Amino acid sequence: MSVARAPHSKILPLEGLRGVMAWWVVLGHLSLAMGWNLPVIDRNGLAVDVFIVLSGFVIAGLIDRRNEPFAPYITRRIFRLAPLYLVVLLVSAALLPVQLFAWETLPDTARNAGRVELVRLALDDLPAHLAVHLPLAQGVVPNHVLPQAAFTILGQAWSISLEMQFYLIAPLAMWALRRWDRLALLLTICVVLLALGPQFGSAFIGNKLFLFAAGIFAAKASAQSGDLRWVAATVLAAGCAVWQDGVWTILPLAMIAIVLIAALSDRGPLRPLAQLLGSRALVHQGEISYSTYLVHMIPLYGTAAVCAALGIDGWGKAAAITLATLGGTYLIALATYRWIEQPARDWGTALARRMQASHSTAV
Repeated sequence: MSVARAPHSKILPLEGLRGVMAWWVVLGHLSLAMGWNLPVIDRNGLAVDVFIVLSGFVIAGLIDRRNEPFAPYITRRIFRLAPLYLVVLLVSAALLPVQLFAWETLPDTARNAGRVELVRLALDDLPAHLAVHLPLAQGVVPNHVLPQAAFTILGQAWSISLEMQFYLIAPLAMWALRRWDRLALLLTICVVLLALGPQFGSAFIGNKLFLFAAGIFAAKASAQSGDLRWVAATVLAAGCAVWQDGVWTILPLAMIAIVLIAALSDRGPLRPLAQLLGSRALVHQGEISYSTYLVHMIPLYGTAAVCAALGIDGWGKAAAITLATLGGTYLIALATYRWIEQPARDWGTALARRMQASHSTAV
C-alpha cells in the first residue's frame, strides 16, 4: 500500500478532509444563525469530531516518528495554536458589543438566543473570561465556577482548548502505549478524566476521550501495517465514542475510516475519493482550515450588524450575510494563514529545533 503524502509526512487526503470539515463548520454556523435548519449541516459539531479524531491520528504519528523531548514538542504545538488564536480572541473580545447587537437582530431561534446569553455572560465578567481564555484554559473551568466559560468571547475556540489539553497528555499516553506494564497507569488516568467529565462541558478532554483514542489507535494500526490488535483497539474506542457522544458520532467515524482506507489504497473503488481530497484545491483548504475555523464568525456577525444598522432585511440581508461569510472567511483566513499562522508555526519549529539541538548536546 502507498500513501499520498505532502511534505513533513502529511497524508494529502486527510488534509483535504480537514478543509471540507472546516467549511462544514462555517456552513453550519451560517445555517443556524439564519434559521435555515439544514439537515445534517446544522450538526456541525460532527465536523469538530472529525478534527478530534484527526488530531489523535496526526499527533500520535508525530510523537512516534520524532521521539523528541517534551519541551520542543510542546513548543511546536503552542506556536501552532496560540498566536493566531490570541489575535482572533482579542479581536472578538473587542467586538463583543457588535456580537450582541448582531445576534439580537438575527432570527429569534434558540441558538441565537443562546449566543446572546453567551455574549452577555462575557460582558458581565470580561476580566474573568479573558483570564481563562488567554492560556486556553476555558475547557478546564467547571461550569459552576464560571458558567459557559468555554463558549464565551470566541465560541468555536472551545475545541482549541480541548486540543491543547490533548497536546499536554498525548506524550504520556504514547509513552504508556509502548509497554504493557504501563497500561495500568494510562487506564487510571483515563478513568479519572471520564469521572470528572460531568463537572465540565464538551471542551473538557474527559468528554471526548474516546475520539482521541480512536485516532491514536488508528495511527498505530496504520504505522504497523494493519496490526489486528490496534485495529481492534480502534474499533473498541470508536464504539465507546458512540456510547459517550451518541449515535450521530458514527458519521464522523465512518467518514474518517473511509478516507483512511481510500488514502492507504493503491487502487480500488475508493481511490477517486482519495484523489479528490488530495487535490490541490482541497489540500489548500486544509492548509488554511485552522484560520477558517477561527475567523469565520467575524464576517458573519459583522455583516449582520451592518445590515441591521443600514436597515437591510429579508432576502437582501440573507444574501449579504451569506456572501460576506463565505467570501470574507476565505479572504481573512488566507491573510491570517500567510501573515500569522504560517510564520508563527515556522518560528515554533525553528525554536524547537534549537531546543532539540541543545538537549542533544547536553546529553
